Amino acid sequence: MGIDATFEAKEDIHSIPADSVALVRAIGILLDNAIEELQAIKHGSMTVGLIGDRKAVHIIVQNHCRPDLPRVHKLKEAGFSTKGSNRGLGLANLAELVTQLPNVVSETLVEEGRFTQILVVHHA
Repeated sequence: MGIDATFEAKEDIHSIPADSVALVRAIGILLDNAIEELQAIKHGSMTVGLIGDRKAVHIIVQNHCRPDLPRVHKLKEAGFSTKGSNRGLGLANLAELVTQLPNVVSETLVEEGRFTQILVVHHA
């Protein structure tokens, strides 16, 4: 696909305390969105990182994005898409998945041409 991608994990992470199916779906949504945005803007890069500490595991997906990206609350609306009709369920589905995982928090940041999604999975 010609996408510049980097993966970083500085610590060994032996387990992530969350439902694995829901977590894989959530990460899949983040990766799909990042890849589609990079394909749309035809430049930039994606970085995926896992950071573990005693309290939580942080899963971070960051990618370059277009400068005129709508506000985050608009992007999370079911049915809203920057990519055309019959789209726009990814971030709404992500929000629904996160509500089903009591120890997971999702954060979205858009700043300086970068779109960053962070899933924080707290240890029980």
